[in-house]
Amino acid sequence: MTFFFWGLLGDLFSAFFHRPRLCHRLVNSDRQPIKLRDSLLPFYGRSLKLHRQEFKSFFRPFLLALFSITVLILSSLGTSLKADAPEKPLVVYIHETLYVTQKEALVKHCSFPLILKPFSGSDLVGKILLEGKHLKADVVVGLEGERMNDPRIASLAESLPPALFQKLTLPFSWKNKNFLPLSYAYLAFLYEEEALQPAQETLGDFLKSLPPKSLVVPDPRTSMVGRGALSWVAPSDYEMLHEKTLTYPKGWSGAFSLFNRGRAKVMLSYTTSILYHQANGQPFVRWASFKKTAHPLQVMTAFVSRKISPHPRAILFLEVLLSKAAQQGVIDNYAYPVIKISLPETYEKCRPQDAFLLEGGEIKEAENLRKWMAAGYKK
Repeated sequence: MTFFFWGLLGDLFSAFFHRPRLCHRLVNSDRQPIKLRDSLLPFYGRSLKLHRQEFKSFFRPFLLALFSITVLILSSLGTSLKADAPEKPLVVYIHETLYVTQKEALVKHCSFPLILKPFSGSDLVGKILLEGKHLKADVVVGLEGERMNDPRIASLAESLPPALFQKLTLPFSWKNKNFLPLSYAYLAFLYEEEALQPAQETLGDFLKSLPPKSLVVPDPRTSMVGRGALSWVAPSDYEMLHEKTLTYPKGWSGAFSLFNRGRAKVMLSYTTSILYHQANGQPFVRWASFKKTAHPLQVMTAFVSRKISPHPRAILFLEVLLSKAAQQGVIDNYAYPVIKISLPETYEKCRPQDAFLLEGGEIKEAENLRKWMAAGYKK
């Protein structure tokens, strides 16, 4: 049946192109030509054969041309559909403080669809750990640098192009190529100069000179600021830290509220926080600058999620975060930028004499938390 169909079609094409030698392509078992009108005989039992060589020589160019045209049509159709399809939005998990100060600049300078989902510091970490390898975010912004040494989070970060790191101007060494620094700040204890005159030779002397229950520190179990305190204060002084601390609010904002209302005389914050207080009618707020104790330096980072097909706009988004407009937002948020940009003189005065980079580490942090909680139970 198949050979009959192609043979009949071949005869029709032969007649159309006036090729006489193809007019007898159908033969009987005795290899005698069969006329076109006799080509229906196979239905009555007569076996037919086809000159395969003639079939191939005639139809091969025709079939190849048909195949090529089909491929071109499908390719053009696929390209057209792809061009008409809406661009997939870039999903970004972002620290809430950066969301407030950076949202306007990010939306303005990103020419592609963008979905920003703000989280508090602890909720951001919890969301990342909960989703794990199925992380829905294409980019995560505002993760404390200490977290990059957590293997559960480090395994989710994609390697970044060297060109991004070449744009940085930092006062410290940065070797990790999966996490991009966005801003940094120095931890410090704030106090009101009119109310206290604490010792500032060393951190230990400072804590000893404080009145009992005069200090507020963000809870180390839920805040990276508080966890930074445990990396700063010697474990042997944890018991004294409990004696001097009024309470451990869940986050930095809770500690700031208590200090701002006068409920606490001292709080753990950043050196540049005094600039906010001074701009809001509190010129007597100072930060304790120690002569013999280095201050912790905390870095805010961003990373691209490791996926089979990373979002094509992810790196471009990181470039926007390093733009002058975005880095000016960092300054407005009382932190230090990571690119070369003009800084107010007051920021330079808030740099401590000596500092060390907080690097965290799951094992070290867990041990510090255990010792800190054990010291609290003694009280």
